[in-house]
Amino acid sequence: MNERNSVETSQLIEKLEALRESGMYEELLINADRILLNSPRNDYAWTMKGEALRMLDRNDEALTAINRALEIDPEYAWAHGVKGSLLRGMGRYDEALTAINRALELNPEYKWAATVKEEINSILK
Repeated sequence: MNERNSVETSQLIEKLEALRESGMYEELLINADRILLNSPRNDYAWTMKGEALRMLDRNDEALTAINRALEIDPEYAWAHGVKGSLLRGMGRYDEALTAINRALELNPEYKWAATVKEEINSILK
């Protein structure tokens, strides 16, 4: 069971979104870690940590964090999408395509994931 919806983390989760949207990735990482201290099974915080690490070019650590989120909730579409974006950036296109396809399978409304899929397919041609 994930801890994405626990009441005690809701304010910090809102803060994570604001930090990500404003490009404050060091702060995002610090706050994701703060959530994970109290809620180590919070798949959302693990994914945000992965996103922050990806944006800080700490790709191996990012992949570890995102994989942790997917261990907690294998059906978490956004984590699959973030993983696909990360793997694309690492040049691991086949793996990226697998992750993006899974994200779209779980949530066909993810337009950004469809865009990433198109980019990967054009690279693989």
